[in-house]
Formats: sequence, structure tokens, C-alpha cells
Amino acid sequence: MPGRGRLIAELGVSGKTVELALKRLEELGLLAAAEVGKRRRILVKPKSGKRLLRVAIMTYESTDRGLSYLVDLQHSLTKAGHIAEFASDTVVGLSRSRKRISAFVKRNKADAWVLIGTPLKVLQWFESQNIPAFALFGRRRSVNLPGGGPDKIPAMRQVVGRLCELGHHRIALLCREERRKPFPGAMEQVFLDEMNAHGIVTGAFNLPDWDDTASGFRECLDSLYGLTPPTALIIDEAFLFLVARQYLARRGIIAPQHVSLVCCDPDPWFDWYWPSAAYIQWDAQPLVRRIVRWVGNLAKGKYERGQTDVRATFIEGGTIGMAP
Repeated sequence: MPGRGRLIAELGVSGKTVELALKRLEELGLLAAAEVGKRRRILVKPKSGKRLLRVAIMTYESTDRGLSYLVDLQHSLTKAGHIAEFASDTVVGLSRSRKRISAFVKRNKADAWVLIGTPLKVLQWFESQNIPAFALFGRRRSVNLPGGGPDKIPAMRQVVGRLCELGHHRIALLCREERRKPFPGAMEQVFLDEMNAHGIVTGAFNLPDWDDTASGFRECLDSLYGLTPPTALIIDEAFLFLVARQYLARRGIIAPQHVSLVCCDPDPWFDWYWPSAAYIQWDAQPLVRRIVRWVGNLAKGKYERGQTDVRATFIEGGTIGMAP
């Protein structure tokens, strides 16, 4: 059983509440009391034909652990009887290195892994090692692993088509390194193809390369707004959308008067924005349920490799308008 301090932090309750709950579970025969300084043991036996699994959730960076759907995933797996924990390190914390991540995985004896936005080279390593892993987002379509994520391709076609209708020709898509290298991801390639289909010759300006850090993102924006600024920015993640909007505001650049802004992900605060944000909407709950089913089947000895696509929709908010 997790220790008292960890339960307090995870559940957000007082130490007294945790102690009372643990003692009650001992009285019910679900926990075995331990000596001072040692953890209690769980006495619940798994149902017939099913074993409990230890599932490690490796996020791209530490801030991802607070995402509502990942918190929900952890609780759903725990409710199903498994031990679900966020890995003690992240893809970014391990420098996106295949060597470092593989060594980390070998040191942590989890029965299954949920990988969030993991680089292609790391997914290929999991595939070669036959380690049970579910690829959430990232380059999941490029490997033979079970995975899932939103299908943003139709929505991206809508975004590019709408921007072109509004007279935009200088459109840039800002996304993380894993989405650009070693080759553009599916959504990014569709963005480039749609631009070309509308007669716009694409290059480094449209899918700029930048160092995946806060300073690198600012330098990328500085470069874009150096000589010939974009009239529209498509930004892959909600927090980058917020950072870009703040950057533009400091320069007196306002959406949609001076630039159109579109985010490729939803955010619960977008409807509170003024004007409301334009973004690609998708629901994470089907993916949470899919992962819980995958772990449940894995516990029964059945390893599934199917991919799950969630429908995504373009929401045209108030940050999109005519090209200046």
C-alpha cells in the first residue's frame, strides 16, 4: 500500500483522515498492519482468471501529470484494481534519449506502460522489446503498438481551408520536435499538403524548427515576426497557445485584427477567452476507457495491438478572421 505521505499528497486530504481510513481498511481485513516505518500490505485477492498489474504512466514532461484526463486514467486503473503510478521521470527529463529511457524502463519493473507523446525512436524500442505499452498521441501510427489519440486530419483540412478562404497565405504551424522530426507527423504533413493544394508554396517558414524550450519558443516567434510576419498561427498545444498569445499581446499584436490564432487542442478555459479561441475539439474519455480495457485484457493474458482514433472537430472561435 502506498505510504501515508504519498496518500495525503495524492488525495489532497489531511493526515488524520488518511490514518482513520487506513485503520478502517485494516478492521475490514483489506490491509495488513505493518511495523513502524514499514508499509501496510494489501490483502485483497484478485478475481479468478485476473491478476493485478503495475502500470507506469510516462508523461512527456512533468506538467502533464496534472492533465485532467491523465489523472482520471490513473484513478480509473486504480478503481479497476491495478496499481497505476506516474513514472518518476519523463521523456523530457530523460532528454528524449532512447538509451536513457530504455535504461529507466529496465530499472522500473512495471507490467505495462502508458506512453504520452513519446518520440518515434523510443516507441520503436518498446516494439522491439515486446514490452506491453500503449502509445497515447505521438508517432503511434508508425509502430505496431496499441495506441490511441484524436484524428485531427479532417479538422486540419478544415482549418487550412477556412484560413485560405479568409485570405491568409502566410500561415505557420508551431509544434514540438517530435511532431517535426525525423519527418512531419500525419497532421503536420496534411497541413503542408493542404497549403500546397491551395497554391501556397511551403517551406521552413510554415513549419519552423525550434529548440524545444521556453527560450527556444520565444526565439522562434522573434524569428517569425522579424521581417515578414505570419497572418495566421496554428499552435499545437493549449499552453503554447497561451504563451504565444501573451507574446503577441506584449508586441501589440491582437487576434483576430492583426493575426488569426488556432489551437490544435481543446482547453477548458477557451470558452472564457474574449474573444473565444478557435481550436480543434476532441474528447479524451474514450481513450481513457480504451486504455483501461487494454490493461484489463492484458491482465487476462490477451495482448491487443489495435489503434483507437477519436473524432476531432474544428471550432471556429473569435480568434480567427480576415487576413490583414
